[in-house]
Amino acid sequence: PGSAAVVACHACSTLSDELIRECTAAGVDFAIMPCCHGERSARNDRMKFASKTLSVEFGLLVDIARLGVIDAAPGYKARMRTIDSSLTPMNRILVGSRESPGETAARAASKTDQVAVLARKYASIGRPEEDDGPTAIATEPDAGDSAEERRIEMA
Repeated sequence: PGSAAVVACHACSTLSDELIRECTAAGVDFAIMPCCHGERSARNDRMKFASKTLSVEFGLLVDIARLGVIDAAPGYKARMRTIDSSLTPMNRILVGSRESPGETAARAASKTDQVAVLARKYASIGRPEEDDGPTAIATEPDAGDSAEERRIEMA
């Protein structure tokens, strides 16, 4: 796998998704130019709703989601590149490349650190004592927290 790579130009609709799955499963680097982002599915309907709600072009939103899939694949890093739109309006390139063992270890350590920070924040919130009335709990403030963020209202 280290000597192989996949390049796909104008990989229509779900072909891009299939190529991402196959390439990450096989452990090969790849560059894919998706096009024709239309498929008939509940996922596609949710993506269209999100696109409209966020005011983000539909194809871009789908490709950003695909970057997340690549980035979540163990041992992969994801990047998006573009080519001149005068060549093709479908000019985004999704690149999945294998991480070095050092990059994988650094990412794992960063994730562990981020989880520890979240665990400390959660622990600092505390738990209200059981009673019938509303309770306000003051949390330990972090630098940059607003006064509103320092207090959590419990009903």
